Amino acid sequence: MNATLTQLRPALDIVGKQGWFSMLAPETQERLGKIAKLRTFAKNDQVFLVDDTPNGLFGLVSGSLYVSIPRGDGEDYTTYRAAPGFWVGDLALFSHHMRLVSVRAGEPTELVHLPALVHLPALDLKRLTTKTPALYADFYTLTYENTHTLLRIIANLAIPSNQKRLADRLLMDLNARGGRGRMDCNIPTGARQPYSHVTADASARSPALCLLWHHHPALWDHPRA
Repeated sequence: MNATLTQLRPALDIVGKQGWFSMLAPETQERLGKIAKLRTFAKNDQVFLVDDTPNGLFGLVSGSLYVSIPRGDGEDYTTYRAAPGFWVGDLALFSHHMRLVSVRAGEPTELVHLPALVHLPALDLKRLTTKTPALYADFYTLTYENTHTLLRIIANLAIPSNQKRLADRLLMDLNARGGRGRMDCNIPTGARQPYSHVTADASARSPALCLLWHHHPALWDHPRA
């Protein structure tokens, strides 16, 4: 469902502080904001399905999204759980092909929608990029970010150790959420990270690593102090 402009502005402010949208110049954010719509989805609602005709880009404001691909046996395989700041829909839209993935809401979710529907009477994403071709460089940046995530997922599947693979996926999820908030990091010096052969020191204590230690201490080689 769509929302009013008064609800849309706070949503644009949220995505403007994290992820791809935050990388854009203020004037580009303003330009895209003029065509944006706010949409809400209940848990397990489909945002779009594999082989759908692309209808624009979607940016996650609140809640979560599950991205899945079709397996060879016909079942869906969930590859990624996206957190606020994530955008999806660029590849199919700008290549003029059908959707390659399915996206559904993992919980009650709000999305910013940049529509690209040729029958719209108002300005949409396709007309906007035709009018301002320089915007394509910004969307290439989005494709780069999503390709980076995809390669990280593939690399994770290649980790032979179940423990290290789980730890790496947890770190992906924590990094996607930005390691929300500050917390004391009490990782003992010399504790061995579960996903690598490197011991943790003060310079390696990222917010995601601290959260991993705090919530999943059993994955580390040393017990939590």
